[in-house]
Amino acid sequence: MIIAWRERMATPEAKELYRARAGLCELTNAHQKSHHGITEFLVKGIEKVTCVVLMSAIASNLTQHAAHWLR
Repeated sequence: MIIAWRERMATPEAKELYRARAGLCELTNAHQKSHHGITEFLVKGIEKVTCVVLMSAIASNLTQHAAHWLR
């Protein structure tokens, strides 16, 4: 399984997608952790965790757009 992943990641397309992931996901995850305190979930169950993640993403998007609009 790891060998197949490494072979897949060796392609130029995969490398480009992985680089794009840093700008899309990693910054957002770090922001949620540092600014919103989401380091662990205080709810149980996939539905509740999904709700917390989506609400956090909405709050993050609104914050980013508000900062842009107020410039």
